Amino acid sequence: MLAGSLLVAACGGDADGAALSGVVRTPPLDVSEVTLPDESPGRDGEPFAMRADENGLLLTYFGYTSCPDICPTTLSDIGVALEDLGLDRASVDVAMVTFDPERDTGEVISSYLDHFVEGGHALRTEDPEALAVAEQAFRVRADKVGEGEAYDFEHTAVTYVVDDTGTVILEWPFGTTPEAMRSDLEILLEEQRS
Repeated sequence: MLAGSLLVAACGGDADGAALSGVVRTPPLDVSEVTLPDESPGRDGEPFAMRADENGLLLTYFGYTSCPDICPTTLSDIGVALEDLGLDRASVDVAMVTFDPERDTGEVISSYLDHFVEGGHALRTEDPEALAVAEQAFRVRADKVGEGEAYDFEHTAVTYVVDDTGTVILEWPFGTTPEAMRSDLEILLEEQRS
């Protein structure tokens, strides 16, 4: 599923030749019009736009808290990468969009996300059309598998790096190491400061 979901030109780099480990899509995805409710504590479902703060980056991941392997591994890797980022950590936000609003309440997502990354945005909607718009913008796919309470999702396993214009500037497929993520973030943040 992952291979079919990413049509890319090549891995990228900055003007000085530093290589990015992630995937640069040509043309890049524009997700600036995507807005979902933020159900993190104190945010009370306020609209969250898929844009980083000025000169910052937003890491966006689609998943669900009952995921047995891919989601916790990815979020753990993101957490390690951010810990190693040092002072630049303040320039990077993290948002998790759930495929599973039935089981994933705002409180459940926030608690889950905080286990890996403190202060992340717990994005959840019970409106299937709004979720479909977000999935389409990011080229994400999620298929429900199973019946009753014992269902799972087969889903795209990509972390999206979004800039302050709402452009996806880099994509990390599942398995990208925390070291590669950290290096990419350092390169991208330096580019923004230049």
